[in-house]
Amino acid sequence: MPGRTHTFITGGVYHVYNRSIEGKKILTLEALCNKFLQIMWYYRSTASLLRLSNLFRLGNVFKKTYLKTVEDNSTFRVSILAYCLMPTHYHLLLRQNKNGGISHYVSQIQNSFTRYSNVKQKRSGPLFIHRFQSKPVVSDEVFKHVSRYIHLNSYSSGIVDNVFSYAWSSLHEYMEGGNPKWRLCDTVPLLQLFNQDKERYKKFILNNADYQKTLEICKYADRSHL
Repeated sequence: MPGRTHTFITGGVYHVYNRSIEGKKILTLEALCNKFLQIMWYYRSTASLLRLSNLFRLGNVFKKTYLKTVEDNSTFRVSILAYCLMPTHYHLLLRQNKNGGISHYVSQIQNSFTRYSNVKQKRSGPLFIHRFQSKPVVSDEVFKHVSRYIHLNSYSSGIVDNVFSYAWSSLHEYMEGGNPKWRLCDTVPLLQLFNQDKERYKKFILNNADYQKTLEICKYADRSHL
């Protein structure tokens, strides 16, 4: 398999995505989506030295101290700028904060989720394609458009009619402040490009919604002839 055409530079922003093997629907149940978000939350930190499954075995006092370090953003190997979980794949918009951060982070979340899902589904083996895909975000304009692409994924794929109703993307964090349990994103860098005006970002999302949906329909129509 060919290597990447780019390296992950600390301070750089990247669109990271991967699919399930054979296009299996692995992110459909609410419990599994919530677990994926919990894993995303936990493994951001270089202080997450324990497996997530072992976290819940800690005594309350030690767990409180441990989690305080895990939640300290100075320990984050990556910052999550946007995300969307889809039944067969995921999209992440990540800034690398520490050398090797993105590769380590994606490996951790995929491996952790695979272990959890395999136990729950009583199966074995990998869930995701071995090498995740990534593209560097090279300008503010690209940053804006990639975030919109990610946030519109559930709508353009026909899963929901109202993109703002989809539970498993970071759009809620940009529009409503997010679910306090899983407030994963650093929303400041993107909203700065819209003068911190959430309504401006909302209009930016909606202005391209139907066009992106049409492109998605055409893409799948082309595949049907292969």
